[in-house]
Amino acid sequence: MTKRSKSLIHKAREDKARRARLEWERLTNTLEEAETDEEREAANVAMQDYCAKLDEESEKKNQLKEAKIAARAAKMEAGRSVKGRRIQWTDGGRELVPGASKKGKEFFAAAEGNLVKCSRDITRWETDDPYANVRGVKKGEILMVISDHYTGNSNKSVVDVMVGPDIVRGVPAGAMRPLE
Repeated sequence: MTKRSKSLIHKAREDKARRARLEWERLTNTLEEAETDEEREAANVAMQDYCAKLDEESEKKNQLKEAKIAARAAKMEAGRSVKGRRIQWTDGGRELVPGASKKGKEFFAAAEGNLVKCSRDITRWETDDPYANVRGVKKGEILMVISDHYTGNSNKSVVDVMVGPDIVRGVPAGAMRPLE
């Protein structure tokens, strides 16, 4: 069974619209080419049936949408998650799970006054204020942190460091490793 991708659904909708257009053209041609009153009456009845079928399909689609919205509202009202099952943690249970991430990151290596090593190359364009910096930081360079970490323009925790005589502002704190 094939997956229903967006392109496949789009093609199916286009095909359905094309078929509906062809059917409408066929019915209008039949009406135009009708020579007797009986043929015209039969063509009008066929067009009315076709329009009724289209109205019925759109009404079913609207009913389905309304039913989904009502079911979602009922789930929300009952306090059940709409997006799937949720884990109900007991007191202290979450801390027992190995590898569970804590709320908020702690950059202990990026504390003010620490000597740290940079774990990756950081160009001046990756820093918080690239126009205030004259250079970036290379991987493996030893840095001295000269400020507490703060949130930069990109919502990342950044620090100001000193590399030799140069001061580089807004270096990502996640790239700092303790000097061993």
